[in-house]
This record gives sequence, structure tokens and C-alpha cells, in this order.
Amino acid sequence: MSRRYLNLIVHDFSSRIYSLCRIDVRKHLFYEDSEMAQRAAHPAGEKLKNIRGVLAAMGGWKRLPPPAINFQASPSIVNKTSVHLFALLGGESNILYSDNNCQTTLCNIDLKIVDPFAPPNSCKSANAISLPITQAHLEPPSLYVLDLPSTPRTACSFEVLSLRENKPALPREWSWEILPLPPFFCNRKIAPDLYSYAVVNGSTICISSLNQTIGTYTFDTVSKEWSQAARWALPFFGKAEFVPELNLWFGLSACNPFSSLCAVDLSGVDSGQSAKLQHTWDYLDLPEDEPWLPSQLHLFNLGLGKFCVATFFGTELRTCDMSPYSTDSDYEDTYGREFAVFTGLEVKRRNDGEGPLQLIRHMSKRFSIGSRNIECVL
Repeated sequence: MSRRYLNLIVHDFSSRIYSLCRIDVRKHLFYEDSEMAQRAAHPAGEKLKNIRGVLAAMGGWKRLPPPAINFQASPSIVNKTSVHLFALLGGESNILYSDNNCQTTLCNIDLKIVDPFAPPNSCKSANAISLPITQAHLEPPSLYVLDLPSTPRTACSFEVLSLRENKPALPREWSWEILPLPPFFCNRKIAPDLYSYAVVNGSTICISSLNQTIGTYTFDTVSKEWSQAARWALPFFGKAEFVPELNLWFGLSACNPFSSLCAVDLSGVDSGQSAKLQHTWDYLDLPEDEPWLPSQLHLFNLGLGKFCVATFFGTELRTCDMSPYSTDSDYEDTYGREFAVFTGLEVKRRNDGEGPLQLIRHMSKRFSIGSRNIECVL
């Protein structure tokens, strides 16, 4: 497992401060090996199935770790907190932060260094998609940021952050380059929702919408051109992660993303071939006797076939049209008992790597969030 930490950006409504809390996935979510995980799951599995589902075995509540660092928007616009960018840049400890005034910093959590950084050409919304892509001649990877906000008040943008050649004898510098927006956004006041996305074959960004007139589009990072791959949507929700050891992409199933993981072959999508669904596994059972209402979820590739699924719930949801970016004081009461469930999963081949794929569930843990909101997970 190459990654050790998940980085949670937590927003405190009263102080309007963003905090970075880090969860040690090795410590909290994984046994020492897959055999130990299987032995631990087997005796509990049948009992839980007849009671309240796998979530009943999570034990007591845990608190989020103390913040490693805090972020705050520019003082002149402190009340406008819905526009910002958080992203990883070259490792799980390098946090890139750009606020709603485009003031940008790069924070190295391990070294405790905070440096000013090259700002993007336009401010990003909270739901911007960030995708790192490693080019053969660049290290660390370039960062592609696609921002298609859902309101006409915020401009759409597509930019890449990468190291650029400088004058002779001078080191390369980070800089942003504006890229063309997807063609389907032309003449639209509001961008359509993107349902799924992935990096295919190392240099192609693939995005998908449930709108059949849009379907699936690809962006070639070499030619910098968009093209429509198909009218259909990709069979997963959110981001799919490529696992080279298994030569497949893994994502949350489009049919039931809050409880199912799927394996997909996307190798031919950029040439117009269909996405091939290979496997689907159930990884989580929600209890039927408690009003746990999923609000968002994320899948993270930890390396070597191991994953973490972060699912966020609200148990006192009373208003359907509330937004986490609302300035209404009732929001804190509405989400008075928000919490997160983190689940460690492993996919491997049977028979010493020669057989079919199998899903191994490790551990799930519940973390209390309270009246705060998880803005994003890195």
C-alpha cells in the first residue's frame, strides 16, 4: 500500500475556517494482511447479515484527528467561502490551496512548509474536478482542473498546472495554462452535471454525463482536443481509479454507488469502444432500522489493489434543498449529527495471482463530524 493518509478538508461553519485532518488508513482500516481480514470477517458475516448489516460491527464512535493545518479565505471576502480549490500536488502530503481571491499556497504537511504558489487564471468552485496526469518527461505530474459550476454566476474553466521550461540555466517553474472547455458546454448558461470521470491510457481524460445527448467525451492531453466517444454514460459513479497490477479501472457502481464496487475495462474508450464491466461486488450494508442518509461518497486508490471508500451521512436531515454552502444558520441544526464511514477494501486475484478477482473487506470505522462539513477528501 503506497498511501498512508486520507486528507479531509473540514469546514467549521462558525469560524469559517477550513482544517486539514489526516486519517491513517493503515492503522484504522486495514489488517496486516488479507488472510487476517478474511478470518476476522467470516465469523461475523452471517450474524451481521441477520441483524443490521456490516455497519453494526464498527464499534464505538471515533473523533476526527486534530487539524494538521488551517486555511482561511482572503480577509476582504471572508464571507464568500464556496469558491476554492484543494488538490494534491506530487504526493499525499503536498496540499495545494487556492482561495476565492485566487491567492494560492502549497503546503507540505510533513516538512511543515507553507509557500506562495502560482495562482490559476480564474478562481475555482468547490466542486471542481482535479486530475493528476504523469507525462513521461515531467515529475511530479501535471494537474488538470475542470470546473463546470452549476450556477451561471460562476465562470467555467479548464486549466492545467505543470512545470514549464524557463530561460537557460534557470529551473523550471510551475504555471497554469488555459485549455478549451468541453464542446457540450457551448451556448449553455449552466454546465450539465458530470456523473463520472477517469484518466484512460495515461494521457486521456474521460468524462461522462447521464444526459444522452452528451454521453461520454474524451480530452487528449497531448493534442489538447475534445471528442465525443459515445452517447452512453460510463458504468460507474464519480472517479474510477486505474490499478496497473490488475490492469483494470475500479469505481463505485453506477447502479448502487453507496454499497457496490465495480471493475471496468476502459482501455478502448478513447478509440470509441464501449466500457466493459468486468465485476461488481457489494462492500457495505446500510442498517435498515436507522435513518442513515448518504450525502456524498468518494473512492480512493491506495495502491497495490487496496482502496478506501469514504461515505458521509446525515442522521437528522429535515430539508432537502439545503446546501452546505448556505449561510442560513439552520444548516447546522439540519446536519446536527453528520458523520463519516471509512471502509478499507482490497481486490486481488485468487490462486497466487492467476485466478479470478476477489474482493476482501478489511475494516470500517465511524468518525463523528458534528456540525462541521467535509468539503472534500484528498
